[in-house]
Formats: sequence, structure tokens, C-alpha cells
Amino acid sequence: MLIRKLAILAGVCLLVLVAARIGSASQAATPAVEIADQAIQGGIVVVSKVVAAQPGWIVIHNSDQAGGFPAIGQAYVPAGETDNVAVLVDMEKATADMSAMLHIDAGEAGKYEFPGPDNPVQNGDKVVNTPFKAIGVSVDDQFVSDSQSVKISRVIAQQDGFIVVHSSANGFPAIGNAPIKAGVNTDVTVPIDTKKATPLLTAMIHIDAGQPGKYEFPGADTPATVGGAITNEPFWTSDHVRVRAQVVGSDSTLIVPSVLARQDGWIVVHSSAAGNPGIGVAAVKAGLNKNVAVKIDDPKTLTDLVTVMLHVDAGQKGKYEFPGPDAPVKDSAGNVIAPLTLTKNGVVVHDIKADDIRKSGSVMVDLVLAAQNGWLVIHSSAPGNPAIGHTFVHAGYNPRVVVKVPPDAVTDTLTAMLHVDAGTPGKYEFPGADIPVKDNLGRVIAPAIVTGKAAPTKVPAAPTPRPPTRVPPRPGPVATQRR
Repeated sequence: MLIRKLAILAGVCLLVLVAARIGSASQAATPAVEIADQAIQGGIVVVSKVVAAQPGWIVIHNSDQAGGFPAIGQAYVPAGETDNVAVLVDMEKATADMSAMLHIDAGEAGKYEFPGPDNPVQNGDKVVNTPFKAIGVSVDDQFVSDSQSVKISRVIAQQDGFIVVHSSANGFPAIGNAPIKAGVNTDVTVPIDTKKATPLLTAMIHIDAGQPGKYEFPGADTPATVGGAITNEPFWTSDHVRVRAQVVGSDSTLIVPSVLARQDGWIVVHSSAAGNPGIGVAAVKAGLNKNVAVKIDDPKTLTDLVTVMLHVDAGQKGKYEFPGPDAPVKDSAGNVIAPLTLTKNGVVVHDIKADDIRKSGSVMVDLVLAAQNGWLVIHSSAPGNPAIGHTFVHAGYNPRVVVKVPPDAVTDTLTAMLHVDAGTPGKYEFPGADIPVKDNLGRVIAPAIVTGKAAPTKVPAAPTPRPPTRVPPRPGPVATQRR
């Protein structure tokens, strides 16, 4: 184990010609990174703790020595200690052994530049870089009726086993499996019983603990776990659109990560203004379309919350005609395929039981999208609605944000309010410069979190939609900062 860790560390050190040397004697904080072995779900790696002497980046590197141990994802971290940092990684480049390296933010503030000025941090002559093990699955949405199989693009395993496809029918029965080896497995074909396939399937890693090469579950071949967690990645086998919250920039282009369509058609972006008008259209082909760029016709019409709708191309080919023959596509339940997503500022929440908050001492928020650096502030419903906790959020996409709160301050309803960081960078100042953020209708962005035992789970009101295109990832604390 020690030799493996040293080998990974030595290899990643080859990435740098110049490293940022942080002298412990001259800094209040000694730079450090803590990360546990983990099951990756939804492409998110969680770094347990980052201690940074100055603002910087926590960067995930894979173990591809021939490729130079490339970075596959990074997240901004402020100076000080930050707990449970969520890093969105490219699962197509993930490996079974990886590392989390601390970099400085020395170039353009808030932009990761390496190779470039954002060099790795060193303590003495050692790069701050911590290895970890992982399991995970990357799988695209796909049609299965003709192929009698599904293709799993990448499986990361710690031991020999099986990749098992489960349907979403009652009991989530397995409908197919294929053997995998320890390490990286690419383009794994899994024969399935297509008669039992459902619109939503999942791909789960199992170990091979019984008779070698024979899938035995129920039995010895239980789901693979790392850190007590499994990986079970969802994918769709019918028309489907996956969206991701994003700050739409000066190019007025919204990127739709994935569209699965049975026939040629259109992706149409609708604003949340009165009448939900279409404000941008892009063509899609039959099959899987990745990273579809939709140009917004007039940037002034873009709202913080939009709907991304799939239409057929049923009239004159190549000409969008709606109202007309190019009708919206519906799923198997008869619902129009039109997920919601955020384009500027917003907070996505779910209800949490008060006992769970008191036990963990924290509130987990699914997503914060911020047009500029800011703060997520938790307010109680006590008289005066006092703030009971806050954490820094970086401009852009912040998944699974956690805010530490005093257990005795939890009330039946909490609110998660987004503030700007407009005063001293990295210092929460409210009352003061760090005022609340408002949406395009002038409403303060502060969705409610109901903690009462009898309260039903809800989809928050606009502009804070629950992400509708993914099975929610395994809950876990992310991005809590202590000062």
C-alpha cells in the first residue's frame, strides 16, 4: 500500500515544473487534503477536507501514467478549511486509483489554469496530493429493443466481479449481467432480457465471491461497496433529455448534455415568462445526441428558470414548425419530456427531517447555481428569521452543498438563501455588502426546507426546481466551510 501511494505521488509530481511552496512557519494554515476511498455516484467525488493557505483548487487526477496523470475534474476552494468538497469528474477518464491534489489560484481569479499559473501546492518538498481508491460506472442513455443488450461505456472496479443491469420494476430485478475485471473496463456489452426492460434502468457493480465466473445473487456475489456505499448508475432506454444547471454566458448558448430521441427532432428552450415562449431551438438526430448547443435568440428573454423540451421533426424536414406538426414528445406515462433547469442563479432543495439535521449538525442542499461568488445562508423560522449557518459557494455549478448548523437552532421550517460575496472576498458580511440574490422577477432566492415529521417532500417553487433528469445521487455531505 505504501509503495502504491508513493508511486502515485511520484508520478503526479512529474506534472509540475514549478510548485507553489507554502511555508508552514509563515502561514496560519498548513495545507492538507483528506479523502476517503469511495463509490462514485453521478460523477461526483467527495473530498473530506481541504485546508488551503490561500484560495485555490482541489483537483482530481487519474492514475494514467502514460497520459501524464491527467486532471479529470476540479473544484474551487477558499482559504481556510473546507469540508466535504464535491468535485464533478469526467467518468470516462476515471480510474480505480486516483488522487486529490491542491493547487493555488494564482492567475485569473476563479479560473483554473494549469498548466499555467495555478501550480500545485507543496509542504516543504512534498506536493499536497492524497491518493484514494474508487468504484464507479459511466453509462449513456440508449435504446435496447433491437440490440438485446446494453453497452456500459466504463466500469471502475476494485476486484473481479459483474456489472448487473436492474430494471425499475417492483423489486428492481436484475435483467442481465456481464463479467468485469479489477481496474478499468471499457465498452462492456451486457446481454439483457429486453421483455423485462423498463424506461429507466440502473447499472450496479457486484463482486465475484462465489464460484468464479458465475453470477450468484442472491448469494455470494453481493453489490460491491467502498466505504459502505454501492454504485448504481441510472440510464434511460426511451426518449429522454438530461440537463445540467449552468450560468449561460455572453455567447447566449445553453448546453444540453444528452438527448436520446427515437426520430429526428428539436430541442426547444422555453422561458418561464408568461406563456412559456420558446426562446431557442436546436436540431437533434435520431439516437443519442451529446452536448447539444442551443442558441438563445434574444438574451433579454432568458429567465433564471427554463424548460428544455423535446419535439419531433414531423413536418418539413429541417424546419421547426410549432405550433404545427413538430409536436412535443411524451414519455411512457404520457408526460411531455421537458425537464427544468437553471441558467443564472438558483437553489435546489429537498425537505429534511429535523432529527436528521440535528444528528448530522448540517443541512444538505442539492444544488446552488451562482452567477458570482457568494454564500448559501440557512435561516430558521424563529422570530426575526435569524441566520444559523452559512458556507461559501463559487460562481457556477455547486452540487450537494452542506451548511453546518447548531442542532438546537433547527426549526420546523428553514430557508436556504443565496447571497453575493460583494465585500471583502471570502468574508461573510451581512448585514452589509453581501446582500441576498434576487431572480429575474425580483424575488429573493430562498426556498423553504420543511423539517417537520409530517411534512411531505415537495418540488420547490420556481426558480428552484428539483433536477428532473437524474435519479438523485446517494445523499452525502458536500462543501461545508468552517472558519
